[in-house]
Amino acid sequence: MGFEGFTMSPPYGGLDVVSPIDNMDPAYALELVNVFPGAGAPTVRLGYTQFADTSSSAALSFAQALHLADGTSQLVVGTASKLYAITAAGVVTDITGAATITNADWQSVTYANRMYLCNGVNPPLVYSGTGTVSTTTFTGPTSMSSLVNVTAHKERLYFVEVNTNKVWYGGLQTTGTGGTPALTSFDLSYVFNRGGFLVGIGSFSQSTNVASQDYFWACSSEGEIVFYSGTYAGDPGTWGLVARYFIGKPLGYRAFIKHNNDVWIITAQGIVPLSGLMQTDPEAALNLVSARINPIITEYATLVPFDHQWTGFFWPQGRRLYISLPITGSGCKFLVYSIDTKGWTIFQLFDDNHALSSCVFQNLPYYGSSLGIVWKGETGQADAVT
Repeated sequence: MGFEGFTMSPPYGGLDVVSPIDNMDPAYALELVNVFPGAGAPTVRLGYTQFADTSSSAALSFAQALHLADGTSQLVVGTASKLYAITAAGVVTDITGAATITNADWQSVTYANRMYLCNGVNPPLVYSGTGTVSTTTFTGPTSMSSLVNVTAHKERLYFVEVNTNKVWYGGLQTTGTGGTPALTSFDLSYVFNRGGFLVGIGSFSQSTNVASQDYFWACSSEGEIVFYSGTYAGDPGTWGLVARYFIGKPLGYRAFIKHNNDVWIITAQGIVPLSGLMQTDPEAALNLVSARINPIITEYATLVPFDHQWTGFFWPQGRRLYISLPITGSGCKFLVYSIDTKGWTIFQLFDDNHALSSCVFQNLPYYGSSLGIVWKGETGQADAVT
């Protein structure tokens, strides 16, 4: 008997690791690597090339862009002992200055055109885009080095104290770059019903109501999320708890990915958008964007249950969102989501160690490697690694 041909469609729908193989829609793929299921036909991942070398040969565990008021941008990267600023032309400057740095697992936020950095080990730092970093002048916690995460909400800075449920917030439009402004604590120990410690905080704008509102949210290590409305935590006249949800455990201090006005939380069960919690129940929210690839996240979360490598970034020009999948202590793969088709794929670089950290800079993905090199992604047709 001769062979009968069967034409398969391209994987327009992306990955699907949950449907039975014998009943899977041909538009999906059980395995998909470096093929992006975007609008139109699927495309192959572009290459990447070396952008800058910090000459440190040390792991770049932190990478984030700082956009300044003069229209320029800098890429700030960090090792376990140094911070560097890299211009759009690839010029590297050591901005460590007099700061003592012993940990590279920074969390950051841009506030008043400055980058604020916390890691729960060293005192919080601030960088204005010129000169070197400096220690903030805030006071309040017994140890300023205990501040591990940072965000900005309604013109105030908010910090997370490590291994507690305390939020510390600053004054209105207070930058902590002069004087000794005091931070005030707000303890969520009496609010969280599941215990644990505070992991993430931030702002979320609910746009589905007739009148949009900007909420403050806080997420515990046990996956309990609370939402507050009001001006700030110290204003009893307006500040109040408005919602509470329970989801899977967040996978790290960086596991909160901003996507337009939404926030996607990487949990041990999969990805939960905050907007989904406001619109439906937590179980349904878990399946809104990652239903077909949640087992992949759970598999990697079993190997690396809570780590700074669990992070990601939204690349609007590429119409996609990246989620880092920790491979070892020195590298990552990416789960990549198409904004247009809602499909997922896996991006794997020539070497996993080339993507220890990552972010968007100059409208392209950039990767910080385990050997001090910064790579420029989605460039050319080959991985120019030699």
